[in-house]
Amino acid sequence: MKSAETIWWLSLLPGVARLFGSVFAGIFIGALMETVPIPSRGRRLMHSFVRLSRLPPACGPAFIASFVSPRAGNTMLAAARENGAISRRAMILGALANSFPAAFVHLRSTAFILIPLLGLAGLGYVVFQILAGMSCALAAIGMAHWLPLPDQEKETPLAPPAVHRHSWGSVFRQAWRQAHRLLWRVSLITLPLFILISWLDHNRHLDQLAGLLPASLTSVLPPSALIVTAAHLTNVINAAGVASGFLRAGELSSTQVLLTFVIGYGLSIPIRAVRHTLPATIGIFSGRDGVWIATLTQIIRLLFTFFTATLLVLLIQAAS
Repeated sequence: MKSAETIWWLSLLPGVARLFGSVFAGIFIGALMETVPIPSRGRRLMHSFVRLSRLPPACGPAFIASFVSPRAGNTMLAAARENGAISRRAMILGALANSFPAAFVHLRSTAFILIPLLGLAGLGYVVFQILAGMSCALAAIGMAHWLPLPDQEKETPLAPPAVHRHSWGSVFRQAWRQAHRLLWRVSLITLPLFILISWLDHNRHLDQLAGLLPASLTSVLPPSALIVTAAHLTNVINAAGVASGFLRAGELSSTQVLLTFVIGYGLSIPIRAVRHTLPATIGIFSGRDGVWIATLTQIIRLLFTFFTATLLVLLIQAAS
């Protein structure tokens, strides 16, 4: 029995090393990307966005700024509204469109953690989050076409903000500041959760969940997927650490892992809205406008999540 327990503990070491290595590498790459200046194509992208969306030119710089800082982009929209440069409708639609570049900012570090840990499932989840942000932008563009804006919303667009280069030393210092906080959280939360789930799986305790689940659910996802979904409600890195163990053990396929992450994303939408989205939007926009922007954004994301989850379920059923 002792030898079996020793083998189990030793089997955890590669997963733990991969977890911490992926987290640190992802944070460093994200910090490095923050130092890359916006290329000259940014202005071209800005004009293309304005022409396609038919939004006022002032929404163009805000859209480009959101690739660097979503808060800065939305603040530019709020300032343009205060100055009377854009209407309330254009401000709301512009904020919806800013969800697309905001998705890239959110994934700047987590993408380089998820993909090494989860492989194709991590890549698929990264693409899903980008497409979720794109769905908000496409909805804003569609509504801008269907709901014509006032003709007076035409002025010279502002230049997109530049991002200054930093020295390698500052890049390392910034990466270490972020890594220090996140690695500490991983040590206190993700690592114990990873070990606990591995122990439960090693002793076959997770199999007991099968009798508590409806047959319609267990035909698509095994009980271990519920653990991943629950972990996703706390933090996506926690979920990635847990799912990587199930993926390597062959208990979950890449498609099943992707489905659990999509479901976790959908279930966490109300939590994120209350914790982050609503306070941030109300802090930038006026109370009623902030509520409208936050509500529309989360509804569009929820609909896209339901559509994606349905497709994945059909795919899993067809493959089984």
